[in-house]
Amino acid sequence: MCPRVLRFYNSLNIASKLKFISIYSAVIAATVISILFITFEYFSEKELSIQESTTFAKILAVNIVDAVIEKDVIGISNTLSSIEHNEKIVQTFAFDNSWKVLGSFYRGKDFLKQSQLIHTIKEYKNLWSDGYFYSVVPIVKDSKTYGQLVVVVSLEGFYSKFFRDIIIIFFIVLIAVYITVRIRRVLQESILQPIATLNAITTQIIKTKKLDASFPSFHSDEIGELADNFQNMITDLDTYHDELHRKKESLFHQANYDLLTGLPNRMYFYEQLEQSISRAHRNSEKFALFFIDLDQFKEVNDTFGHGYGDKLLQNVALKLINILRENDILSRLGGDEFTVIVNDLEEYYSASVLAQKILDILAVPITIDEEELFISCSIGISLFPQDSKSASQLLKYADIAMYRSKNDGRNCYNFYTKEMTKEVIARVKMQSKLRKALENKEFVVYYQAQYNMKTQKIVGLESLVRWREKGGKVKLPDSFIPFAEELGVVVAINRQVMHMAMKQAKEWNDKNLYFGRISVNISIEQIEDENFVSFVTTLLQETSCKAEWITLELTESHVMSNAKTSSKVLRELSSLGLEIAVDDFGTGHSSLAYLKHLPLNKLKIDRSFIKDIPQDQDSIAIVDAIIAISKSLKLGIIAEGVETKEQKEFLLSRGCYRVQGFLYSRPIPAYEMTRKLMPLS
Repeated sequence: MCPRVLRFYNSLNIASKLKFISIYSAVIAATVISILFITFEYFSEKELSIQESTTFAKILAVNIVDAVIEKDVIGISNTLSSIEHNEKIVQTFAFDNSWKVLGSFYRGKDFLKQSQLIHTIKEYKNLWSDGYFYSVVPIVKDSKTYGQLVVVVSLEGFYSKFFRDIIIIFFIVLIAVYITVRIRRVLQESILQPIATLNAITTQIIKTKKLDASFPSFHSDEIGELADNFQNMITDLDTYHDELHRKKESLFHQANYDLLTGLPNRMYFYEQLEQSISRAHRNSEKFALFFIDLDQFKEVNDTFGHGYGDKLLQNVALKLINILRENDILSRLGGDEFTVIVNDLEEYYSASVLAQKILDILAVPITIDEEELFISCSIGISLFPQDSKSASQLLKYADIAMYRSKNDGRNCYNFYTKEMTKEVIARVKMQSKLRKALENKEFVVYYQAQYNMKTQKIVGLESLVRWREKGGKVKLPDSFIPFAEELGVVVAINRQVMHMAMKQAKEWNDKNLYFGRISVNISIEQIEDENFVSFVTTLLQETSCKAEWITLELTESHVMSNAKTSSKVLRELSSLGLEIAVDDFGTGHSSLAYLKHLPLNKLKIDRSFIKDIPQDQDSIAIVDAIIAISKSLKLGIIAEGVETKEQKEFLLSRGCYRVQGFLYSRPIPAYEMTRKLMPLS
C-alpha cells in the first residue's frame, strides 16, 4: 500500500476501513487472479495454436512432397486446397528451396498483403503478425529438403476466446466484489455495529462522567462477551464511584464541619469568609462578621457535665439557625464560640437588629434533660469594608468587640472601634508584664488591720496584694487583677501572696508580736484544684506557719458557684486548723440552709452595704439581716470599708464590733505594720 493510500486509510473510521479493505482486497485479489488466468490462457491458447498449425503443416508437407518432387502443379494445388474444410487455416503456400511459389490456397482478401510477408517469413520462420500465425515446415523426403510449406492460421478464434475469457473474468470480479460487499455488511452488522454502539456508550460516559449507562445484549460471541464485561465493569465502577463519592463527602464533612453541631468548622469558616470578601468586593457590597461567645459556659460544663454542655451547644446552634437568613453563614469555631457572616448587608445598622434578635432568642430558657437553663452570650461585630478588607483582621476585630461586651457585663453586643484595639494592645502588654512580674517576684503584700472597736486593738490582718514595678511605683489590685484572671495567672499570684503571708506570720510570731490571724484571699480555681489542700499543707510546713495564724477568705459568689466541691475542700482545710471566712457576704445568692452545713467561721459584710449607712434604710436593713444571720449561725462577723464615725457608731449599736477600713488603718507594707503590732502578753 503506497504512502498516500496508507494516509487515506488511517484517516478513516473502523467501518470505512473495513469497507476499504474488503473492496481493496477483493479488487486486488480478483485482478491478480485475472492477470494470472489471462496470462495462462493466452500462452496456453497460443501454444495450442502453434502445435495445431505446425502439426497440420507437417501432415500437409508429407502429403504434398511427391507432387513437389514431380513439380506437379495440379497435385500441389489439390493437396493445398484440402484445407478448405479447416476454418482456422486461411492460406497455404508451397515453395521450393529458392522460395519460389509452387502453389497456394487462400480464403479471404488479404493474400496480397500476406504474400508480401514472405520475405519476413523467410527470415523469421514461424511468425505472429496482424492476427495470423505463419507456420513454416520443410518439405522433406528421405532426409532431403525439397522446399518449404507455409500454413497461415487465423487467430480470430483465439482472440475471440481470449476476449470472452476476459469478459467472464470481469464479471467474476464484479461478483466477487458484490459478495465481498455483502459479507462486509454481515460483518458490519455482527461486528462493526456492536463496536460502534460500545464506542458511542463509552464516549457518552467520558463526556457526561455518568456511569449509569446500559449496554445492549449482543450475540453470544466475543463481542457479546466484551459488552457483558463492559457492563460489569461499568456497574462495578459506578458502585465504586458512588462509594468513593460518599467517602469523599464524608471526609469533606469531617474536615469542614463540626461533628457536634453540624455547622461549618473553623477551617471552612475561613474559606467562607474569604469567599464573602471576594464577592462583596466584586459587587461593591457590605457584610458583617459576628463573633458570639456564650456567657459562663464553663460553669455549665463544671456544674452539669460536658455531655450536658454539648446538648446546650446543639440547642444554641438550632436557635441561631432558625433566625438567620439563608445566605447568612453560621459556624462554630470551637468550644462555646460561634461566628455569623451576615452577607448582603444593605445598611450597617441592620447588623444591630440581628444582634438583638440573637440576644432575645437566647434569653428564652432552654430545657435539657428536664433541667431549665438560662444562657446568654456576648457578641462582637466587625464590618466589611468599613473596619477591614482582611479576613484575619475582621475576625480579630470581632473578637476584640466581643471581649468589650464581656467587660460591659455580658449579654450585650458591641461594634468594633479603633479604640478597642488600643485597649487590646494595652491588655496584651499588661499580660506580658504580669508574667514577668511573677517571674521576678514583683508582687508584695500589704496588710490592713482589723480592729475590735470595743478594745481598740488589732485582732487580725487582711493580706492585700500590690504590684511594685521596677521603678518603685505601686499598683492597686483593681488595675491588674482583672487581667490576671483573664490570663489565668491569678492562682499563681494568690500562691505567692499566701507564701509571703505565712512567712510573715512566722516572722512576727518569732518577734513575739500579736497579729491575731492573717486573712488570705483564695479563688474558686484554687478550690477546684484537687491538689490545693496538699499545697496548703506543704506551704504551712515549708514556712513553719501554724494553721491557727491563717484565715482563708472566699467570696460568697465563688462558694455558691460550686457549692458541692467548696463544701468538701473547705472541710478539709478547716480540719487543718485554718479559719474559713466568706468575703463580700450579701452580694451573692447564698442559700441559708446550705450555709448552715459549710465549715464557716465568720462572715464579712461587703463594703457596698457599709458605705451608705446610716443614711440609706435599705443598706441598714441588709446589714441588720447579715448580723442576725451570723448570730443565728454562731459565726463571727466583721464589717469592711468602715471610713466614718457614723458608720462606726451604727455598727457598735448593732453589736458588730470587728471592723476593717480606712477609719482605722489603710493597707500598709509589712515593715510599717510591724510598728503597730503589740507584743504578745
